[in-house]
Amino acid sequence: MTRSYLGTLKMDQGNIGRNTVLKDSKGEYSSSEGERENRLFSVNVGMDNFDLVESAPGGFILTDDTGLILEVDHTVAVILRTSTRRLIGKSFINFLKEEDRAECITRMTIARVTRQVLEWHAGIQLRSKDTFAVSLVVTAVPASPFESTTLRWTIRDISAYPEIRRSQQGERDDLKIKVLEQLDQLKIARQDTIREVENRKRIENALKKVREELENRVNERTEALAVANEMLQAELLERKRLEAETIQKAMQLTQIYSATGALITTLDLEPLLGQILDAAVSAIPSAEKGMIHLVARETGQLETRASIGYTDKRIQKFLIQGAKDHYYVAEAVSERKPLLVPDIDLKTRVHPEELLPETRNIRSAIVAPLVLNEEILGALSLESSQREAFNENDLRLLVTFAATVTIAIRNAQLHGEVQKLAITDTVTGVYNRRGFFELGKREVERARRFGRPLTGIMFDMDHFKDVNDTFGHTCGDQVLRIIAERIKSNIREVDIMGRYGGDEFTILLPETDLFVATNVAERLRLCVYDSPVPMEGSLIPLTISLGVARLSHDLLDLTSLLDRADAALYSAKRSGRNRVEIG
Repeated sequence: MTRSYLGTLKMDQGNIGRNTVLKDSKGEYSSSEGERENRLFSVNVGMDNFDLVESAPGGFILTDDTGLILEVDHTVAVILRTSTRRLIGKSFINFLKEEDRAECITRMTIARVTRQVLEWHAGIQLRSKDTFAVSLVVTAVPASPFESTTLRWTIRDISAYPEIRRSQQGERDDLKIKVLEQLDQLKIARQDTIREVENRKRIENALKKVREELENRVNERTEALAVANEMLQAELLERKRLEAETIQKAMQLTQIYSATGALITTLDLEPLLGQILDAAVSAIPSAEKGMIHLVARETGQLETRASIGYTDKRIQKFLIQGAKDHYYVAEAVSERKPLLVPDIDLKTRVHPEELLPETRNIRSAIVAPLVLNEEILGALSLESSQREAFNENDLRLLVTFAATVTIAIRNAQLHGEVQKLAITDTVTGVYNRRGFFELGKREVERARRFGRPLTGIMFDMDHFKDVNDTFGHTCGDQVLRIIAERIKSNIREVDIMGRYGGDEFTILLPETDLFVATNVAERLRLCVYDSPVPMEGSLIPLTISLGVARLSHDLLDLTSLLDRADAALYSAKRSGRNRVEIG
């Protein structure tokens, strides 16, 4: 019965200690770690040699005790440049060089008897069409622990080993030469360093003598200057403190002065309020947010008119009286005195969920009332998310600033009132001809630029002269005021209504096409027709005639649009009055 060893035996240390599976014709079994260690071999060479051998191509053959090849690995056939079929049945010894055959026979006998792993270097000289020589590392071991007639040979091709070793030796020689050169350079550098150290020591000794002389002189003066120095230090600290306070006040006053110069020349209220907040936050760096609150002249309520640091639109223009978010502003205004709130949480008992999200993180604030000639105009407040962010100096600065900007705010309010009077009809409260044309021209330009619809309505009172002749011009003005208010309550806030002259009015409807505008005109006609005007104990039935026109490519400006609507109005009058015509 022929036995064969089919396992793979490797020469790397990582496999030592693992079980090796051996197969024969009767079955399979695994040897223990101790048994396998007895069959494994170690190459007694340096690590460089070991790596070279391990990386060389290799395989195995199985022979009987005479060296006759029973089984061969394909790798071995490749190394020997032949086929496995041609190797089986041949004597492995005959492939070796003559000088290696005797040693091979001896090692075969030793391996078979002692069951030890034996290794040696051998050469193979083959002659065929191409003559070549192969250098090998050969390992012989019994193929099975139960019999000694079959040997397993592990063969590795190390033909290139001598050339690699020569290359490595050359690299080592080159490295040795470089090391020797570096050593020579280091010796020279060391000598230079020694000389430099000696020179430095001589210089240090000379400097030491000079330093000792200087120290003696300094010590003589130190005692005399010690008392004077203490006095000067105390005086210097006091001067620095006063200087720092002066510089800080000067910077703050400079900022206020610069801001005030620009504020006095600003007459538009909304931009002015924004500039005031910017200047206040810049002058007081601890401020993160701020608001200006003004008293509404119509209602007397305190409203938020401008803010900085807030994005929630609900904060803008909400009433302060009773507001839980800014109760401290109402307190400062009602008491007409500045207020410093170092910790808002200590003053309020409001639950955070009841506050606006952007006001929940406010922890401290300062407030300065805006008072002019005993009249309270509002308040200026600054807030921070840090507790005790403000001090008394900040409050005094804010009060000074508030006193200055109060005059600018009053001037802007008066300017706004004058401007409003200049463009408002005193009888009806709607825009006069000047105001209507200023706003109307902007709407025409916007509609043309963006290609949006725009329509105009012209209307006047039917037989209004009879009202003046019967009740007088004073009653006639009252009738015009009532009709204007009724018409205005039936159009949108974005619509522009103005008194064109006498009893004639005009309306501009942005973003409105001709069809919708015609329906609006009909609704206006009915709101006048269905509700007679009470006057001196009687009801005056009134009607209006309306003309409607839309902005088109053939109409160049607002005047052309109104002319076409006016032509439609007179067409309505010629058709019997109390009707709507389209131009």
